Amino acid sequence: MKKTVMRKYAQLAVRRGAHVKKGQGCVIYAQVEQHEFAQLVAEEAYRAGKARAIGVSNFYPDRLVDLAEFNEIRPMVNQVETHVFNQQVRAREVMRRYGTQIMSWAPFAEGRNGFFTNPVLEAVGRAHGKSVAQTALRYLLQRGVVVIPKSVHRQRMEENFDVFDFSLTDAEMENIAALDRGESLFFSHYDPEVVGWLAGLGK
Repeated sequence: MKKTVMRKYAQLAVRRGAHVKKGQGCVIYAQVEQHEFAQLVAEEAYRAGKARAIGVSNFYPDRLVDLAEFNEIRPMVNQVETHVFNQQVRAREVMRRYGTQIMSWAPFAEGRNGFFTNPVLEAVGRAHGKSVAQTALRYLLQRGVVVIPKSVHRQRMEENFDVFDFSLTDAEMENIAALDRGESLFFSHYDPEVVGWLAGLGK
């Protein structure tokens, strides 16, 4: 097991520019992070036909670029907080550059910031005979965002699917785009305290 781990570590190090010679020691000059081990294993599963795609979650632009540049197979999907108040404009541009599909978690912002009573969403929805939730989902879909709305109620699940029989106008898209605050309504992955808390969840 130890040899396997060290071999994978060496593979990752070489990808990052370290020089390895057979029969000699290896000095690793570049940082190899834990998620890169997972990426290497995922690539092996993908090549073996055991996985249809490789996806990541909550990779901010800098981390996504790092992962994409130093691995042979780039992530196909990146699941990040995306809703009308945090539209991930810059992140989407970076993902598009690397052929990574953005997927939204919390497309309803979990009801924060007065989501379900937002006057802009209410007015646009009313014009199409749709709810605030349907309007927000349609907006994200027209922006090329894959959505995974969460609900345990059958009626709401059916409502969430009923968003393909209308389209928002350019003016309506612009009005909703103006709601973007460009920041998380939950937490920042750049905050050391948050990172430490998240790391503790898996222990």
